[in-house]
Amino acid sequence: MLEPLLERSGWLRAWKLKTQSFDTEESVLLTGVDDAGQAISDEHCRRLLSLPAEIADPVASGPIPELDRLRDEALAAQLKDVEARNVRYLDEEQLKLDRWAEDLKLGLEQQIRDADREIREAKRASSAATTLDEKLAAQKQIKALESARNRKRRELFETQDKIDAQREELIERIQSQMKQTHDLQPLFAFAWTLVN
Repeated sequence: MLEPLLERSGWLRAWKLKTQSFDTEESVLLTGVDDAGQAISDEHCRRLLSLPAEIADPVASGPIPELDRLRDEALAAQLKDVEARNVRYLDEEQLKLDRWAEDLKLGLEQQIRDADREIREAKRASSAATTLDEKLAAQKQIKALESARNRKRRELFETQDKIDAQREELIERIQSQMKQTHDLQPLFAFAWTLVN
């Protein structure tokens, strides 16, 4: 991979990047240029750092403006990646909440349908009753079933309100965590020459 850089020289700079949003992340930004001013990739910089090296005589200052421009580009790309992860996190949390809400809603709706079925069966039984005691007992049962169904309906609406409140809480919590900050500290800079 480093063959194109053989017998060439250049500069490499490193910065420590600390970003804070949902999590605190630390990474190293590397930028490099050859003496012709051509940028070298992050991967090339990492490979150069993995090679054995000898310290040579000190050299004059390198092409700082070009390395700073490359740093700014790398920083923007890194912050964009953090933002993309934040968006994925928000989507995943929203999906979890939606699935949980849907499960609760479906369960309660099924309980209401079951209650409606029981009420219809109790009404049929009441119609088929032949004595006054049987009819009164059936009506009491219908009333109790309707009360239970009505409680389930209220519970469904209350649950939907709780879900909406939890969704708002999730959004507020995520918004407060998404206030992304970053700190960039220089680590080192050096001139390099890659010899065969």
